[in-house]
Amino acid sequence: MWEDFIDNIVSIITALIACWALLRTSKIEYSQKRQRAHWFFDDYLFSVGKCIVNFEQNKEEYYANYMRYLLYADKDIENQMKNIDIALRCKNKRKIMTEVEKIKKIYTKKYKTEQYDLKKR
Repeated sequence: MWEDFIDNIVSIITALIACWALLRTSKIEYSQKRQRAHWFFDDYLFSVGKCIVNFEQNKEEYYANYMRYLLYADKDIENQMKNIDIALRCKNKRKIMTEVEKIKKIYTKKYKTEQYDLKKR
């Protein structure tokens, strides 16, 4: 009887330790995913800036960064990315800058950043 009781206690303790380890791992993975998303957003905006100067020469890098960040973007940011893409194809620099400011505001509000510094890692 005591053996069964001890086995049950050990099983419960083992399950609690496993849950604790899983929660810690999940928390680390979430923070790493969020950090990658910030880096990819930096890369995306950097490639937008390069496309303002010369779209044809930089469009391959731009679309690679566009697709990579799209994996992390929420709907508001995704819609704004589409607006930037349209403005880039039209080569309207004023429109591009307006759309970039909008996406930075959305991003700042969503991630509660005090200041947005491109490429500050």
